[in-house]
Amino acid sequence: MKSHTSRTITDPIQLKEQLKQIRNQDYCVCISEFIENMVSISSPIRDSVGQVISAITLIAPTQRMDEDRIVFYTHKVVKTAKEISRQFGFLK
Repeated sequence: MKSHTSRTITDPIQLKEQLKQIRNQDYCVCISEFIENMVSISSPIRDSVGQVISAITLIAPTQRMDEDRIVFYTHKVVKTAKEISRQFGFLK
């Protein structure tokens, strides 16, 4: 696996564990994993049967995203993804 930054996960076992965690919590926060000094927060958008059909992502420079802001915006991104999913008929 190709490394994009010093924080890119290249170990398949570690990546598999992170993907498992992402599925369980229904969001992902990446800090400088793909682009240095950038934070991304993503949550899936699901259709009426629960299939992931898209995602919503917020991206910002790390200097604007301290830990409190990451937590705040993670809640906003997840809430928005769930609202959009409900519009597609996902009721869970």
